[in-house]
Amino acid sequence: MEKIYKKNPSHYTSLQAFLVLLSLFIGISLTIVLNSPNGLSIFLLIVELKLFRYGHPINWVRTHRYHHQFVDSERDPHSPIEGFWYSHIGWLFDSNTAYQKSGSPKIVLDLENQRFYKFLQNTYILHPIALGVVLYALGGFPFVVWGMGVRVVCNYHVTWLVNSACHVWGNQAWNTGDLSRNNWWVALLAFGEGWHNNHHAFEYSARHGLEWWQIDTTWQLSTEESVDELFFSLSLTTLWQQRETAREVLRWRIAKTGLPVWMLGLGADRLRADMSRLLALLFHQGVLDEQFLQLQQLQDESSPNFVSEVVNIYFHESEKLLRNLRNLLMDKEFWDYKKMGIHLNQFMGSSSSIGAKRVRSVCVAFRAASEQNNRAGCLRALELLEHEYCYLKNKLHELFQLEQQRAMAAGV
Repeated sequence: MEKIYKKNPSHYTSLQAFLVLLSLFIGISLTIVLNSPNGLSIFLLIVELKLFRYGHPINWVRTHRYHHQFVDSERDPHSPIEGFWYSHIGWLFDSNTAYQKSGSPKIVLDLENQRFYKFLQNTYILHPIALGVVLYALGGFPFVVWGMGVRVVCNYHVTWLVNSACHVWGNQAWNTGDLSRNNWWVALLAFGEGWHNNHHAFEYSARHGLEWWQIDTTWQLSTEESVDELFFSLSLTTLWQQRETAREVLRWRIAKTGLPVWMLGLGADRLRADMSRLLALLFHQGVLDEQFLQLQQLQDESSPNFVSEVVNIYFHESEKLLRNLRNLLMDKEFWDYKKMGIHLNQFMGSSSSIGAKRVRSVCVAFRAASEQNNRAGCLRALELLEHEYCYLKNKLHELFQLEQQRAMAAGV
């Protein structure tokens, strides 16, 4: 094997390129973007540091979160609205400005409080140095050229194409309100990452290729039985989620064409059945409890929007409480856990009143961390609380939109 490598060092990358590219997309996607760390995905993340020299994960996640938060706006760190080449590579030469226009660096405080990620942040420069030494020992300077220079440049441009080409060329299957596109040739090069519009529509999903013909090697490898046990708790885009987002496209078409709902196949009976299925799903997932049904029983013909009005008041108050909690924890001199407890009690009470079971459960865990004056635990609980709240809000909005469509289809 060593003789073959020395005769033609390019053989080194022919096999390894495929494997390490997969480690990149699996490790980064599952470990730090989808927040499902475990033994194998952490190992792959370390492989990425050694083989790709992307910098430390905290920096990468900061950029990714900013991109999703401000996608294709002036605050997006790498949007083609400032030019294709800027989104592809230009922004990297002035990343500090890109971060400053995006907002606070505290967006990754949850990772900065974890020892593993801090270790990678403090030592990431040593990983490519160690790799260079190993490659030189195995095959001399040609191995260093092929194993680091050529390979890294090729990999960089493939991943940068997701930021640039996938916001310029391709089709939009989902009405995401941004420039993201599904690009088949980037998907082939990047093992499924090119189905970028799918990713923006379902950003918490580990699966990007949603159709049977959309090749997604990263996802397909991750769902092998032997691997699936290691990558536990992956978030999968369900057919229900796809169907509901498709309805957004249909609503957009209704607004554009003026066609009645029934002409698009959304009859009142079908919409009523869809509402029942969505509600059953939310109960099955533990998102809602019986209190929500009691709230629905109070709605009648005299107050047809009673539930949505109550829930919207809850959303308004909850977002103020979330801002207050985050502001408290972002203060480096924070010490007032009693004040935090008051906010959490308010959040728990209002969540219980509408039947937001899972949000309330996270509040309980959050309060326990607060009572122990555990700042790191509070930060983790806050991230989870924000995630659960956003999921609840999105699903209840879907439910209310279905109700509006049902009323429209029934001529109410």
